Amino acid sequence: MNEDEPTPVIMTATCRTPECPMEGIGIVAPFYNNAPPGQPPIYQGHCAQCNQPVTDLVPVTP
Repeated sequence: MNEDEPTPVIMTATCRTPECPMEGIGIVAPFYNNAPPGQPPIYQGHCAQCNQPVTDLVPVTP
């Protein structure tokens, strides 16, 4: 692993878009910080079914 590579945070992403086939189903995936250096982390994702932003991102605890 490259030391310069950012470390992802494993999160459960749950789509909350009404009538989406994936509504309410949590998917575990890696997410990367999108914030500029020195700023609090920002994690973003989109549902692979309805392409709407996923606002329910919860870190997976070991």
